[in-house]
Amino acid sequence: MLKVFDKVKCTTYLSKNKNYKCVYAYDENAYDDMVYLEDGDYYEQDLFELKEKNFTGFIVGIFLIFTKIVLVDDFDDYTGKQFLHIEKKEPVRVAKVYYGNNKSRLVPLKYVKKYKR
Repeated sequence: MLKVFDKVKCTTYLSKNKNYKCVYAYDENAYDDMVYLEDGDYYEQDLFELKEKNFTGFIVGIFLIFTKIVLVDDFDDYTGKQFLHIEKKEPVRVAKVYYGNNKSRLVPLKYVKKYKR
C-alpha cells in the first residue's frame, strides 16, 4: 500500500492537454480555435494526456482528479437564459510525486510502484 513520503518509481505521468479549446455559447463571430455550441449541443474535452517517462520521487499526496469534462449548452426555463453546464467525467486516483527541487508530476496510481533497491 502506498502512503505519503514513500519513495516510488513511476513509468507514466499526466500532462495538461495542449489542445484545450475555449467553449462558448453560440456566437455569429466564430473563430477557428474556439468551439461554439447551440442549444442542446455538447462538447467533450480531455484535460490531461498520458506521457511515458521513467523517474523516481516521493509521494506528497494522493487524491482524485477528473480527466475529462463535457460542456453542454443548456437553457434555463425559469430565467430564460442560455448557459454552459459542465459535467466532470473519468475520475482517476493520482499521486502527486516530487522528483526534483520544486518539480512535481501527477501520476495515476497504476503507474506507481514502491521503490526497491
